[in-house]
Amino acid sequence: MTSSDFAAVKDEYENRYQHSYMDDFGHDNRARVCDFMRAVVPSSFSGNILDFGTGNGRYAALLRRLFPSAKIFATDVSDAAVEVASRVHAGSGIVLLHYVMLDGYRGFFDLVFSNHVLEHVYNLADVAEFITKLVRPCGQMVHTMPCGNVGSLEYKIVHVTKGGIREHQGGSYFFEDPGHLRRITSDDLSDVFRPYGYKANKTWFNCQFWGAVDWITQSPPSAWRIASPLRAKSMSAAIYLLALKVMLLTFCALRISASLPRTHGHVDPKHRGVALNVVLALLKPLYWFGKPTDTLLLKLADREWVTRCRDPHGSGQFMHFRHIS
Repeated sequence: MTSSDFAAVKDEYENRYQHSYMDDFGHDNRARVCDFMRAVVPSSFSGNILDFGTGNGRYAALLRRLFPSAKIFATDVSDAAVEVASRVHAGSGIVLLHYVMLDGYRGFFDLVFSNHVLEHVYNLADVAEFITKLVRPCGQMVHTMPCGNVGSLEYKIVHVTKGGIREHQGGSYFFEDPGHLRRITSDDLSDVFRPYGYKANKTWFNCQFWGAVDWITQSPPSAWRIASPLRAKSMSAAIYLLALKVMLLTFCALRISASLPRTHGHVDPKHRGVALNVVLALLKPLYWFGKPTDTLLLKLADREWVTRCRDPHGSGQFMHFRHIS
C-alpha cells in the first residue's frame, strides 16, 4: 500500500469508527465464521493468531473463545478502531497493535484472519503480499469477503438491473457499502495469493438464495431498494424484479410485525407519535404470521448453510489458505 493510499484509507475509516461503524454486523455472519473456523483449525491450536482489520474487535474476541490456547493479536488501519477495541475488550488477553507496528511482526503469526476486509483495501495485490509476509513459513490464513461467483440471488439481481454492477469499483454490486472496492470470484481470490506461495485449502460459501433473502428482509430500505423493476434491462427482467420485490417486501413487513410489539408495544401510544401508531395499527393484523415467518426464514437460511456451504453459487466466501510446501 502506497503512503497516499494508506493515508486515504486511514482517514476514511478513522471517521467511520468514530461513528459506531460495524457495531451491528450480523450475528449470522459470526455463526458462519465460527462453523468455518472449527472446520479448518483445531480448537487446540496454540499459535499466534492475527485478526487483520479487527474494527471494534468483535471477531478477535470470537477467535479468543474458539482457540483458548492461542495468543490473539488484532490490528486495524484505523487508530480509532484500535482504541475502541482496546476499551471494549480490556482484560480479555487480546493484544491490540496499531497498523504501523506490523513491520516488526513479519513472520511472527501462525494464522492471519480477516473478515470482510479485503473488499475495502485500495490495492489488493499489495495488501495480500504484506499479509503473507506476516505469516510464518508453513503458516495459514483465513479470509472472508463478498463473492462474485455466478448463480447467487444477488448475482442474478444485479445482472438484470441497469447499473447493477459498479464497474468503476471492481465489479461491486450497486447496493453494497460505498467502501466496497471489489467483488471477486473465489478463483480470483485464490489467484491473488498464489504468487506468494499460498493455495486455497478449503472454501465454503453462503447466501445462495435463502441466506440473501434473510439479510435483505431484515432491513426495509434493503427490501425496497435491491429489486427495482424500474431499472430492469428488459421486460422479462422487470417482471422478475417486480415479483421478487413483492416477495421481499411481504417477508419484510411480516418480520417487522413480529418485532414492533416487542420493541415499541410497551410505549404509551400518546408518546409514540402519530406515524408510529399508524404503522403499528397497519401491521397488527400481520403479527400472528410474522413470528412464524421470521423463524422459517432463519431456519431456511441455516439449512442452506448446512446443506450448500460447498456450493460455489453463493454471494459470500470463506477461504482457508495454506503455504505450498
